[in-house]
Amino acid sequence: GPLCDGASMLEDAGLITGKHRIGCYVLIGWPGDTIDKAEKRLRKVVSIGLFPQAMLLDAGKYVGDVREWKRFAREWSSKVIVGAKMRKYRESPSPLSEIREIRG
Repeated sequence: GPLCDGASMLEDAGLITGKHRIGCYVLIGWPGDTIDKAEKRLRKVVSIGLFPQAMLLDAGKYVGDVREWKRFAREWSSKVIVGAKMRKYRESPSPLSEIREIRG
């Protein structure tokens, strides 16, 4: 998709290397969203080598438990916590290479 394509171009330009990561806002908490779905999107961003930053739509206007969503968003907005999550969830040194191979 467009996010993978953009990340691939950034990697080719040398902007996704080592400790330096490009940030990517991930919108969470729209009508019908769940924390599980939001976390999958955030992990997907990590898997392609970008640094995700959760953005809660309209301060949680569309979610049931606003307190839980705000805690979740805060957790995925802290550079220290997200950095630790990136080390944990990152599957390979260069997941974009795998994406390119799949696409041919």
